[in-house]
Amino acid sequence: MSLPDEAMASRVYVHPERRQHVLHELTDVRLTVTQYLEACFANATQKNDVKMQEKILQCFYGWLRDDIMVARELVQSPLLTAPFATLNSLFDVSKDVICELLRSSQNVQRDTEVVQILVPRVMALAPAYDQATAAQDEGNNEEVVRGLCYIFSELGENYLTLLCEGSPDALQFVQLLCKCTANEDPEVSRRTFEFWYRLRKAIIDADNWYGRSQDQTRALQVTFTPYFSAVCDSVIKLLKWNDDYADETAEEQEDFRRLRLDVADVLQDCCDVIGGDACLLRIYTSLQVAAQDMSNWQGIEACFYAIRRIHRTVSPQEEAVLPYLLPMLPQLPNHEQLNYTATLVVGAYADWVESHPNVMGDLFTFVISRLGDAKVMPAACLSIKNLCDACRKRMVGSMGDLITVYKGNRNPLNPNPMLEPH
Repeated sequence: MSLPDEAMASRVYVHPERRQHVLHELTDVRLTVTQYLEACFANATQKNDVKMQEKILQCFYGWLRDDIMVARELVQSPLLTAPFATLNSLFDVSKDVICELLRSSQNVQRDTEVVQILVPRVMALAPAYDQATAAQDEGNNEEVVRGLCYIFSELGENYLTLLCEGSPDALQFVQLLCKCTANEDPEVSRRTFEFWYRLRKAIIDADNWYGRSQDQTRALQVTFTPYFSAVCDSVIKLLKWNDDYADETAEEQEDFRRLRLDVADVLQDCCDVIGGDACLLRIYTSLQVAAQDMSNWQGIEACFYAIRRIHRTVSPQEEAVLPYLLPMLPQLPNHEQLNYTATLVVGAYADWVESHPNVMGDLFTFVISRLGDAKVMPAACLSIKNLCDACRKRMVGSMGDLITVYKGNRNPLNPNPMLEPH
């Protein structure tokens, strides 16, 4: 443990003013410590002493993490590039140091020299990522893939200003993060979600932080549309239930629910950049592929889940997908989770149904039929409520049927705990 770690450790009971005084003292000697670590690392490298290199990098990491040392003061120091040289032999600690250097230099205008040193070296790791993903199940490749994705994501999150310039090099790096998002390992893909959120926020710039005109913002959206479109296509596969989901522990089921909610947030980011209607069309294309095998209920359900989650961004006048999508709901395979999600889709698009009364009757009948399944009943009740709220003027003539439904379904709800309630 480094001195900054000791100074910041909560187990060390000292007065806050004393703690700050120690941190100031450490800051005053940071250049001396830098020179000492440089000498130690050079000596360890000369002797090929990997264990000593690891200890030095761990110490260096502690000084960076607590902001005692900063990347801009290391431009002339071999420590700035040392972790790249040790990635193969000391992957974990080298990865951590690289990420801290990226975080420490996030002010790209102030830290231009550091950026010019770090960015090419991070980009040079792309072939290593491709090589590791080609055999991800072998050896420690899984950890390498996750670690490299962590580095790429850190660069993206901290150098957003640079990426938003839309230069060929910047777009090449964004494409690299698209590959990470498309990785089959949910932990790898999930690590990029924060980047896409920040990039979306930087592009839309609702608070006018970057001072762009509307035309400039629109131009940026056009530039990054292919990448957010690729993300939209990639993350849908993460929504699929496992074949043995019924045998999973409560903790595993909760982790999966959280993953689906995280994916829903990323899809929302995609909608904000490429538009809800365009995102819906891409998901529908994936649905058509999944529906070629009706026994593949997981793929179909994943698409419907995604479609439901983006409903707020879809135009009420959408005509390219919904007129063909919603009528297919009654024809879906009979599976509990699929029925549950498909029933919720009807309620999610109740406003669209209101402006398309020709499909309302069949969809209402479909939802009513789901009341007979105790495990799907909660979804059916919610969809009926949404339809009644959105289509109340058109459903006046159906009041007798609604009362009959109400009288016939007054038992307390007992939803399946595996199913998502909203």
